[in-house]
Amino acid sequence: PFPRMKYIQSMEKYGTDKPDLRNPLMIEEFTERVKDSPFRVFSSSEYTGGIRVKGILSRRDIQELEERIKKEGGKGVLYLVKEGEYRGSFVKHHPDLDTFGLNDGETLLLISGERKQALTLLGILRNILGEKLGLIQDGFRFVWITRFPLFELDEDENITPCHHIFTMPAVSIEEVRENPTTAEGMQYDLVLNGVELASGSIRNHNPEIQRELFRIMGLSEDEIEERFGFLLEALSLGAPPHGGIAPGLDRLCMLLAGEESIRDVIAFPKTYQGLGLMEGSPSYVHKELLRELHIKVVDDDA
Repeated sequence: PFPRMKYIQSMEKYGTDKPDLRNPLMIEEFTERVKDSPFRVFSSSEYTGGIRVKGILSRRDIQELEERIKKEGGKGVLYLVKEGEYRGSFVKHHPDLDTFGLNDGETLLLISGERKQALTLLGILRNILGEKLGLIQDGFRFVWITRFPLFELDEDENITPCHHIFTMPAVSIEEVRENPTTAEGMQYDLVLNGVELASGSIRNHNPEIQRELFRIMGLSEDEIEERFGFLLEALSLGAPPHGGIAPGLDRLCMLLAGEESIRDVIAFPKTYQGLGLMEGSPSYVHKELLRELHIKVVDDDA
């Protein structure tokens, strides 16, 4: 069977919920070890993590990596090298360099900041290093990613579903109510070599649990009835436990063929402008057909 990994483990080790397990590099957390550091970048950050590589990266290599991370929205990359003695971007500001456990001949690249963003940036850095250092192994590495969080906070600090609101919780509804952004749901993705091949979930068949999930995301009773009353009524009539998964066969074919884009394995792919060259789409639609479907075309310039 394919190995299984919880979402939180995937994020903490690989910085993504679509890890490429052919890459042997992993993320290490140093938050607790540096929280009392006189170096403010460490002590004032919610999270500090890093990736160690065997070998000494040059200043030019590190600058290139830093530029890549800045393009992804990061503030930069800290580094520490042990080559007989320590050297790096913070050696004068953090006295206990042995706390990082660096071996001679290794380079450690660090990112500090808000936890989720720092982990995401470290995941990007991991992928870049794997390619740059030629560490990506041959073969096909499947993994199931399970137990995604049910909710997260949006930019306005409102509770919103991570995937969709119809997933069965993997914990009690009381726990979801108390800790909505950490409570796990019965969601699962199948990942191959860093590409999501399939996604699915066990759906909610209990109307009372479903109603409570709507309340947790901030819907009033009137909004629940207006938008989802039909669903709750259907569930109350006796829906059996059910779930499913939607595989992307075109993505699987792309990976098996060693291609970079699904356009290379689709029989008649659209252009990047959305044009279908084989069937000549999009084309003119007669007004009679639009009228039959109650569709009206409005000219933006009118």
